[in-house]
Amino acid sequence: MVNLAGTKATTKQPSHHIYTFQITNEPIQNMMIYQGNMKNLSVERYLIAVSERSVVRVPLAQCNRFNTCTDCVALRDPHCAWDLEAKKCILLNDNLNGLYEQQVVTGDTQGCGTFTDLQHFFNFDIIPSIVNEHEEPLQ
Repeated sequence: MVNLAGTKATTKQPSHHIYTFQITNEPIQNMMIYQGNMKNLSVERYLIAVSERSVVRVPLAQCNRFNTCTDCVALRDPHCAWDLEAKKCILLNDNLNGLYEQQVVTGDTQGCGTFTDLQHFFNFDIIPSIVNEHEEPLQ
């Protein structure tokens, strides 16, 4: 899987390798991406690969394979984001509420650890409605 930068992207890298799948030992004759209902982002997307003797369905996003914010964000998968509250790499869908870290264009992981480090250092729960990655704390 490759993440292609859009025409308006300012990055010097037009593409970024995300995953390599080995799904069969046979030559692939045809591939397609199945998205289900395109209006409902919570429906998983799949890569369908057809060989001479098999049809294989592979989830397009592999978010659950990454256990740290740095790994999740550096992946640059547009389907995944790091959930700052649940502390896990999640599949993005249309029912998101909360704090998430994602950087598809550059994979910059500087936003990772900010909330976790503060919480660990001060040993308290950060209130998401007061502090988030794009706003200053209330005075």
